Amino acid sequence: MNDNNNRGSAYHTPQEEGGSWWKILLAILAVLAVLGVIIAFAMNNKKKDDAVTDPITPTTTQATMPTVVPSGDTDELDTKGTLGALNVEIKSSKIVKDEAGKDAIIITYEIENSGNAVMNFLTFLSDSAYQGTLKLSDAVLKDIEGFNGSSVSEDLEPNAKREVTRAFVLADLETPVKAIVKQLVTTDNSVITRTFDVK
Repeated sequence: MNDNNNRGSAYHTPQEEGGSWWKILLAILAVLAVLGVIIAFAMNNKKKDDAVTDPITPTTTQATMPTVVPSGDTDELDTKGTLGALNVEIKSSKIVKDEAGKDAIIITYEIENSGNAVMNFLTFLSDSAYQGTLKLSDAVLKDIEGFNGSSVSEDLEPNAKREVTRAFVLADLETPVKAIVKQLVTTDNSVITRTFDVK
């Protein structure tokens, strides 16, 4: 009888140990599940925090395009100088009438290509004319001696020189006209200027 009882006890001991391991395994899995929930919650909160931009130290930056608005920070090279690979001189002016009968000014530039590539005025330079603070608009001219409207787009071979003419409608015949030439696309603030009396 005692032997049978002893055998029964010996027989049930492994089952009890297996049950203990099963309980331990379930406990470990439960702990891991809780940890997973905590980590997921923490990561979600971190993403929300990252999406908020601090007004003092923003986390996002915006690219800014270089400005092409004329400013007072220009280096005036007087009536002639070098802009990129082009030597430019503002040579002369002439008062004429445009197609609508309005007073206009023809400004003549001389450009020389000191580079190794074919260039033209229209592609590499930008010019403007002012009377005081008023920027003058382009004039439409036809059959005017000394004016070649297509000269701005004519190609200039390396080491070649050419005169280019531009025309602007005048606001009046009292205020001097200031002509300004600069490179079309550049970080250089150099400009060539010349002021003409229109009286």
